[in-house]
Amino acid sequence: MNRSTYTNCMIPFMKGGGPDRKSRFCIGAKLCSGKAKSEEEAKQICLSQPAKEPKPRKSSGRGIDPVKLANCISANMDLANLTADNLTIRLETAITHCKTGKSSTKPLTYKRFMSSC
Repeated sequence: MNRSTYTNCMIPFMKGGGPDRKSRFCIGAKLCSGKAKSEEEAKQICLSQPAKEPKPRKSSGRGIDPVKLANCISANMDLANLTADNLTIRLETAITHCKTGKSSTKPLTYKRFMSSC
């Protein structure tokens, strides 16, 4: 069975929401893939086999973990000397340090930071 045939077969099982959506989707997948010959057989398979664990999300390949970055920034902010006037500079310094592991001579702009995320 090719992909378009499978997709066309699955359309009625994917339509609509509701609490039985996952069940309908599973039943449709078993029927459309040929793993079950009848809807009753598909229901039994879906009930007996727990759903697969979701695959872990892949990073964008840029290596920046937002949680680690936030923890690093909060650890490297000089909160004792923080004022409204120097907030941007202190935050920029902490982000630059966390992103590169050291202080950078080039100022970190919004565009440079966002392009690295």
